[in-house]
Amino acid sequence: MGLFKPAWQKGDYKQAMAYVETMTNQKKLEEVIESNYSKYTSFVAAKKITNKELAQPVFFQIACEWAFDDAIQLEAINRITDQKLLLKVITEGRAIHPMKIAAVNKLTDHAALTELANKKEYTLEDMAKIAKTKLQQLNNVTTSKQPQTGTYKPCTVCGKTQADFDDYYGSLIGIVIISKDRVVMCGSCNGSVCTICLHKNNGVCPSCKKSM
Repeated sequence: MGLFKPAWQKGDYKQAMAYVETMTNQKKLEEVIESNYSKYTSFVAAKKITNKELAQPVFFQIACEWAFDDAIQLEAINRITDQKLLLKVITEGRAIHPMKIAAVNKLTDHAALTELANKKEYTLEDMAKIAKTKLQQLNNVTTSKQPQTGTYKPCTVCGKTQADFDDYYGSLIGIVIISKDRVVMCGSCNGSVCTICLHKNNGVCPSCKKSM
């Protein structure tokens, strides 16, 4: 063991955080996180490192805590970009209710929202309702300028056909489906694209590059 502690392991947590704020060396910042000395110092280091894969688990750990600094926890939630981690904060984390609501408001992924919308636990009831509303809004944006599902060609991106989606949803017995993905046609070029690929492309037709 070394005889001398680094400055970020001395004093109270506020002093330690302030010192980490002054650090710029990426390797040293990663060492702060990997040492797991303090969630507070790890949080500051995670905000400053360029290695986002190392930063996300730090934000996730803080977001899931039952008792933590509210401002830091909310910032940690807002810094989580991985939709699967956000869903875990909601369904598995110990954070207080307002923090979980903040995580729900950050969800944009169709699959994550659908999973949350189908949760039956009473502790997740209001969050499931929010997820259902967000799914309906996503569905309305996607289909506002589209004709109803018909006999279209396969998706030009992934190759899925309407029959593929019909078979998939037909196999889901006992599961509430808020909105169904399907193949739709671009009103500008008549190209076909599934709603999954359309969401990933921010509502832009992959063929003609126009907003759908």
